[in-house]
Amino acid sequence: NTSSPYQQIAREVKAPRERLKHALEAGLLVTALDGLFWFGSQRIATDVLRLRKAGMPVVTTTVEVHDNLTGTTRKIPAYYL
Repeated sequence: NTSSPYQQIAREVKAPRERLKHALEAGLLVTALDGLFWFGSQRIATDVLRLRKAGMPVVTTTVEVHDNLTGTTRKIPAYYL
């Protein structure tokens, strides 16, 4: 189950920014949708910027996702260490 690591972090860590930090430190690739759904972060780019300013070397990449509603595939930002 690909959602298991995200669920584990959501159970263990209460603060959204700390959840994002833990996910990145655990080696997970995190998208804005992951941030919203699993971590309660509505502005993941802002949270990533704060982590970068604190010295965390967060890398931005793009991943392709499929939108079932529109039937389209698009590229979205994703973050990792």
